[in-house]
Amino acid sequence: MSSHDRVVKRFYPNGQVESETTFSMGDGTSWVIKRWHPNGVLASEIPVKNGLSEGVAKFWSQSGEFVGSYEMREGTGTQKAWHADGTLMAEISWLNGEMTGRQRAYFEGGQLIGQTYWLRGERVSKKQYYAASAEDPSLPRYEDSVKSEKSRKKTKTAKPAARREHTKADSFADAMLSTPGTREVLEWLRSGGSGTRTLGELPTQEASIRLAEEVYALGATKVWAVDINRDDPDSEGTGKLLVALPKSPTARSRVLEWCAEWAERKGYQSESDAAQPYVFVMLD
Repeated sequence: MSSHDRVVKRFYPNGQVESETTFSMGDGTSWVIKRWHPNGVLASEIPVKNGLSEGVAKFWSQSGEFVGSYEMREGTGTQKAWHADGTLMAEISWLNGEMTGRQRAYFEGGQLIGQTYWLRGERVSKKQYYAASAEDPSLPRYEDSVKSEKSRKKTKTAKPAARREHTKADSFADAMLSTPGTREVLEWLRSGGSGTRTLGELPTQEASIRLAEEVYALGATKVWAVDINRDDPDSEGTGKLLVALPKSPTARSRVLEWCAEWAERKGYQSESDAAQPYVFVMLD
Protein backbone atom coordinates (compact mmCIF):
# COMPACT_ATOMS: atom_id res chain seq x y z
CA MET A 1 0.00 0.00 0.00
CA SER A 2 1.32 3.42 -0.91
CA SER A 3 1.87 5.96 1.85
CA HIS A 4 -0.46 8.21 -0.11
CA ASP A 5 -3.39 5.77 0.02
CA ARG A 6 -6.30 6.39 2.41
CA VAL A 7 -7.89 3.57 4.41
CA VAL A 8 -11.41 3.63 5.88
CA LYS A 9 -12.42 0.89 8.32
CA ARG A 10 -15.79 -0.15 9.77
CA PHE A 11 -16.22 -2.40 12.79
CA TYR A 12 -18.67 -4.92 14.21
CA PRO A 13 -20.10 -4.06 17.68
CA ASN A 14 -17.50 -6.40 19.27
CA GLY A 15 -14.64 -4.41 17.75
CA GLN A 16 -13.85 -6.89 14.98
CA VAL A 17 -13.13 -5.26 11.61
CA GLU A 18 -16.18 -5.54 9.32
CA SER A 19 -14.79 -3.81 6.24
CA GLU A 20 -11.72 -1.97 5.03
CA THR A 21 -11.70 0.29 2.00
CA THR A 22 -8.34 1.35 0.63
CA PHE A 23 -8.63 4.37 -1.65
CA SER A 24 -5.85 4.92 -4.19
CA MET A 25 -5.08 8.61 -4.07
CA GLY A 26 -3.18 8.53 -7.36
CA ASP A 27 -6.22 9.27 -9.52
CA GLY A 28 -8.99 9.30 -6.92
CA THR A 29 -11.09 6.81 -8.88
CA SER A 30 -9.81 3.42 -7.66
CA TRP A 31 -10.18 1.57 -4.40
CA VAL A 32 -10.28 -1.94 -2.95
CA ILE A 33 -13.02 -3.12 -0.58
CA LYS A 34 -12.32 -5.97 1.84
CA ARG A 35 -15.02 -7.44 4.10
CA TRP A 36 -14.67 -9.91 6.95
CA HIS A 37 -17.07 -12.44 8.43
CA PRO A 38 -17.98 -11.84 12.12
CA ASN A 39 -15.48 -14.58 13.08
CA GLY A 40 -12.60 -12.59 11.59
CA VAL A 41 -12.17 -14.60 8.38
CA LEU A 42 -11.83 -12.61 5.17
CA ALA A 43 -15.15 -12.71 3.27
CA SER A 44 -14.49 -10.78 0.07
CA GLU A 45 -12.03 -8.59 -1.81
CA ILE A 46 -13.43 -6.36 -4.53
CA PRO A 47 -11.40 -3.92 -6.67
CA VAL A 48 -13.39 -0.87 -7.79
CA LYS A 49 -12.81 1.83 -10.38
CA ASN A 50 -15.14 4.71 -11.17
CA GLY A 51 -17.77 3.19 -8.87
CA LEU A 52 -17.79 -0.20 -10.62
CA SER A 53 -16.11 -3.49 -9.84
CA GLU A 54 -13.01 -3.59 -12.04
CA GLY A 55 -10.79 -6.66 -12.15
CA VAL A 56 -11.22 -9.95 -10.31
CA ALA A 57 -13.45 -9.96 -7.21
CA LYS A 58 -12.90 -12.89 -4.80
CA PHE A 59 -15.09 -14.45 -2.09
CA TRP A 60 -14.49 -16.82 0.86
CA SER A 61 -16.73 -18.78 3.26
CA GLN A 62 -16.73 -18.36 7.06
CA SER A 63 -14.33 -21.29 7.29
CA GLY A 64 -11.91 -19.60 4.90
CA GLU A 65 -12.75 -21.77 1.89
CA PHE A 66 -12.66 -19.98 -1.46
CA VAL A 67 -16.20 -20.01 -2.89
CA GLY A 68 -15.95 -18.08 -6.14
CA SER A 69 -14.93 -15.05 -8.16
CA TYR A 70 -16.06 -12.90 -11.04
CA GLU A 71 -14.26 -10.54 -13.38
CA MET A 72 -15.39 -7.12 -14.59
CA ARG A 73 -13.62 -5.09 -17.27
CA GLU A 74 -14.55 -1.52 -18.14
CA GLY A 75 -17.98 -2.00 -16.57
CA THR A 76 -18.73 -5.22 -18.47
CA GLY A 77 -19.23 -8.70 -17.02
CA THR A 78 -21.46 -10.68 -14.68
CA GLN A 79 -21.40 -9.65 -11.02
CA LYS A 80 -22.07 -12.52 -8.59
CA ALA A 81 -22.65 -13.29 -4.91
CA TRP A 82 -22.61 -16.60 -3.05
CA HIS A 83 -24.37 -18.24 -0.09
CA ALA A 84 -22.49 -19.65 2.89
CA ASP A 85 -22.75 -23.16 1.40
CA GLY A 86 -20.95 -22.00 -1.74
CA THR A 87 -23.97 -22.03 -4.05
CA LEU A 88 -24.78 -19.01 -6.17
CA MET A 89 -26.97 -16.36 -4.48
CA ALA A 90 -27.25 -13.73 -7.23
CA GLU A 91 -25.88 -12.74 -10.63
CA ILE A 92 -26.25 -9.40 -12.38
CA SER A 93 -25.15 -8.67 -15.95
CA TRP A 94 -23.43 -5.37 -16.75
CA LEU A 95 -22.47 -3.80 -20.08
CA ASN A 96 -20.31 -0.64 -20.23
CA GLY A 97 -21.24 0.34 -16.68
CA GLU A 98 -25.01 -0.18 -17.09
CA MET A 99 -27.16 -3.08 -15.92
CA THR A 100 -27.87 -4.90 -19.18
CA GLY A 101 -29.04 -8.48 -19.43
CA ARG A 102 -30.44 -10.87 -16.88
CA GLN A 103 -30.52 -10.42 -13.10
CA ARG A 104 -31.20 -13.56 -11.05
CA ALA A 105 -31.52 -14.41 -7.34
CA TYR A 106 -31.33 -17.92 -5.87
CA PHE A 107 -32.19 -19.72 -2.65
CA GLU A 108 -29.36 -21.60 -0.95
CA GLY A 109 -29.02 -24.89 -2.82
CA GLY A 110 -29.70 -23.39 -6.24
CA GLN A 111 -33.50 -22.88 -6.41
CA LEU A 112 -34.30 -19.83 -8.53
CA ILE A 113 -36.15 -17.08 -6.63
CA GLY A 114 -36.82 -14.87 -9.61
CA GLN A 115 -35.29 -12.93 -12.47
CA THR A 116 -35.58 -9.59 -14.21
CA TYR A 117 -34.15 -8.16 -17.40
CA TRP A 118 -32.38 -4.84 -17.88
CA LEU A 119 -31.53 -2.82 -20.95
CA ARG A 120 -28.93 -0.08 -20.44
CA GLY A 121 -30.01 0.60 -16.89
CA GLU A 122 -33.77 0.35 -17.49
CA ARG A 123 -35.85 -2.62 -16.37
CA VAL A 124 -37.73 -4.22 -19.28
CA SER A 125 -39.80 -7.32 -19.85
CA LYS A 126 -38.17 -10.56 -20.98
CA LYS A 127 -39.90 -10.20 -24.35
CA GLN A 128 -38.58 -6.66 -24.80
CA TYR A 129 -35.06 -7.69 -23.89
CA TYR A 130 -35.03 -10.69 -26.22
CA ALA A 131 -36.29 -8.51 -29.07
CA ALA A 132 -33.53 -5.97 -28.41
CA SER A 133 -30.80 -8.63 -28.18
CA ALA A 134 -31.93 -10.12 -31.49
CA GLU A 135 -31.27 -6.74 -33.13
CA ASP A 136 -28.09 -5.84 -31.21
CA PRO A 137 -25.35 -8.54 -31.12
CA SER A 138 -23.44 -6.62 -28.41
CA LEU A 139 -26.13 -7.46 -25.84
CA PRO A 140 -25.78 -10.64 -23.72
CA ARG A 141 -27.81 -13.55 -25.14
CA TYR A 142 -29.48 -16.39 -23.21
CA GLU A 143 -30.80 -19.80 -24.20
CA ASP A 144 -33.88 -20.96 -22.31
CA SER A 145 -34.63 -24.64 -21.78
CA VAL A 146 -38.33 -25.29 -22.39
CA LYS A 147 -38.10 -28.57 -20.51
CA SER A 148 -36.54 -27.06 -17.41
CA GLU A 149 -38.99 -24.15 -17.45
CA LYS A 150 -41.96 -26.54 -17.55
CA SER A 151 -40.40 -28.58 -14.77
CA ARG A 152 -39.88 -25.49 -12.62
CA LYS A 153 -43.48 -24.36 -13.08
CA LYS A 154 -44.74 -27.83 -12.20
CA THR A 155 -42.62 -27.87 -9.05
CA LYS A 156 -44.06 -24.55 -7.91
CA THR A 157 -47.64 -25.78 -8.19
CA ALA A 158 -47.13 -29.13 -6.45
CA LYS A 159 -47.84 -29.17 -2.70
CA PRO A 160 -44.80 -31.28 -1.71
CA ALA A 161 -42.49 -28.92 -3.61
CA ALA A 162 -43.97 -25.90 -1.81
CA ARG A 163 -42.99 -27.50 1.48
CA ARG A 164 -39.43 -28.08 0.28
CA GLU A 165 -39.19 -24.51 -0.95
CA HIS A 166 -40.18 -23.29 2.53
CA THR A 167 -37.27 -25.23 4.03
CA LYS A 168 -34.89 -23.66 1.52
CA ALA A 169 -36.26 -20.23 2.30
CA ASP A 170 -35.50 -20.73 6.00
CA SER A 171 -31.97 -21.82 5.17
CA PHE A 172 -31.59 -18.84 2.84
CA ALA A 173 -32.70 -16.46 5.62
CA ASP A 174 -30.26 -17.99 8.10
CA ALA A 175 -27.44 -17.50 5.60
CA MET A 176 -28.45 -13.88 5.03
CA LEU A 177 -28.48 -13.11 8.75
CA SER A 178 -24.92 -14.37 9.14
CA THR A 179 -23.58 -12.63 6.05
CA PRO A 180 -21.26 -9.61 6.39
CA GLY A 181 -23.12 -6.48 5.38
CA THR A 182 -26.43 -7.41 7.07
CA ARG A 183 -27.82 -4.87 9.58
CA GLU A 184 -31.19 -4.03 11.15
CA VAL A 185 -32.47 -1.60 8.58
CA LEU A 186 -33.39 1.44 10.71
CA GLU A 187 -30.31 1.14 12.92
CA TRP A 188 -28.18 1.11 9.76
CA LEU A 189 -30.04 3.94 8.02
CA ARG A 190 -29.95 6.18 11.11
CA SER A 191 -26.39 5.37 12.19
CA GLY A 192 -23.92 8.21 12.26
CA GLY A 193 -20.86 8.71 10.14
CA SER A 194 -20.13 10.32 6.83
CA GLY A 195 -21.92 9.50 3.60
CA THR A 196 -25.49 8.55 2.74
CA ARG A 197 -27.41 5.28 3.09
CA THR A 198 -30.21 4.35 0.72
CA LEU A 199 -32.51 1.44 -0.16
CA GLY A 200 -33.00 0.29 -3.73
CA GLU A 201 -33.46 3.15 -6.15
CA LEU A 202 -34.80 5.59 -3.55
CA PRO A 203 -33.14 8.99 -4.02
CA THR A 204 -32.48 9.93 -0.39
CA GLN A 205 -31.71 8.52 3.03
CA GLU A 206 -34.91 10.11 4.38
CA ALA A 207 -37.04 8.32 1.78
CA SER A 208 -35.34 5.05 2.69
CA ILE A 209 -36.11 5.57 6.39
CA ARG A 210 -39.76 6.23 5.56
CA LEU A 211 -39.93 3.01 3.55
CA ALA A 212 -38.48 1.00 6.44
CA GLU A 213 -40.85 2.64 8.91
CA GLU A 214 -43.74 1.79 6.59
CA VAL A 215 -43.17 -1.97 6.69
CA TYR A 216 -42.64 -1.84 10.47
CA ALA A 217 -45.91 0.06 10.85
CA LEU A 218 -47.71 -2.70 8.92
CA GLY A 219 -46.56 -5.22 11.53
CA ALA A 220 -43.14 -6.61 10.52
CA THR A 221 -41.39 -7.79 13.68
CA LYS A 222 -37.91 -7.04 12.34
CA VAL A 223 -36.38 -5.94 9.05
CA TRP A 224 -32.77 -6.37 7.99
CA ALA A 225 -30.87 -4.60 5.23
CA VAL A 226 -29.02 -7.42 3.44
CA ASP A 227 -25.79 -7.36 1.45
CA ILE A 228 -25.05 -3.68 2.14
CA ASN A 229 -22.48 -2.49 -0.34
CA ARG A 230 -20.16 0.49 -0.54
CA ASP A 231 -19.48 1.06 -4.22
CA ASP A 232 -18.81 4.74 -3.78
CA PRO A 233 -16.62 6.53 -1.21
CA ASP A 234 -19.56 8.62 -0.01
CA SER A 235 -22.48 6.21 0.03
CA GLU A 236 -23.77 2.83 1.13
CA GLY A 237 -26.81 1.03 -0.22
CA THR A 238 -28.68 -2.17 -0.78
CA GLY A 239 -31.70 -3.31 -2.75
CA LYS A 240 -32.35 -6.33 -0.51
CA LEU A 241 -34.46 -6.64 2.64
CA LEU A 242 -35.21 -9.62 4.84
CA VAL A 243 -38.56 -9.14 6.59
CA ALA A 244 -39.57 -11.14 9.68
CA LEU A 245 -43.31 -11.85 9.52
CA PRO A 246 -45.61 -11.32 12.52
CA LYS A 247 -47.80 -14.06 14.03
CA SER A 248 -51.00 -12.02 13.95
CA PRO A 249 -52.98 -13.14 10.84
CA THR A 250 -54.12 -9.59 10.09
CA ALA A 251 -50.68 -8.02 10.40
CA ARG A 252 -49.10 -10.96 8.58
CA SER A 253 -51.47 -10.45 5.66
CA ARG A 254 -50.64 -6.72 5.51
CA VAL A 255 -46.90 -7.33 5.47
CA LEU A 256 -47.15 -10.10 2.85
CA GLU A 257 -49.27 -7.83 0.66
CA TRP A 258 -46.64 -5.09 0.96
CA CYS A 259 -43.89 -7.55 0.01
CA ALA A 260 -45.98 -8.87 -2.91
CA GLU A 261 -46.48 -5.34 -4.25
CA TRP A 262 -42.72 -4.80 -4.31
CA ALA A 263 -42.12 -8.18 -5.95
CA GLU A 264 -44.62 -7.48 -8.71
CA ARG A 265 -43.28 -3.94 -9.18
CA LYS A 266 -39.77 -5.31 -9.75
CA GLY A 267 -40.80 -8.31 -11.84
CA TYR A 268 -40.28 -11.08 -9.26
CA GLN A 269 -42.69 -13.79 -8.21
CA SER A 270 -44.46 -12.89 -4.94
CA GLU A 271 -44.60 -15.30 -2.01
CA SER A 272 -47.86 -16.72 -0.72
CA ASP A 273 -48.39 -17.49 2.98
CA ALA A 274 -46.77 -20.88 3.68
CA ALA A 275 -46.19 -20.28 7.41
CA GLN A 276 -42.69 -19.04 6.58
CA PRO A 277 -40.96 -16.86 9.20
CA TYR A 278 -39.31 -14.51 6.69
CA VAL A 279 -39.80 -12.93 3.28
CA PHE A 280 -36.92 -11.79 1.09
CA VAL A 281 -37.69 -8.53 -0.75
CA MET A 282 -35.79 -7.17 -3.76
CA LEU A 283 -36.13 -3.38 -4.11
CA ASP A 284 -34.16 -3.00 -7.33
